[in-house]
Amino acid sequence: TNALLMIPAGQIEYDFGEGSFQRHCKRTIQSGARLEVVDLPSLGLDLDDPEDLELIRKLEAQKT
Repeated sequence: TNALLMIPAGQIEYDFGEGSFQRHCKRTIQSGARLEVVDLPSLGLDLDDPEDLELIRKLEAQKT
């Protein structure tokens, strides 16, 4: 999961790590809230561990 938008906030329990997207979707459906998945390239990189952070640093360095 790269980003969550909930109105009001806190409708479901937040989760992190491997499989968090599936858990967020399941919890949202179970709560009865509306679920909408939006695929935005600007939010496409998921930062879960130090290797991911290094990748984003390299990508940012290429922009300059």
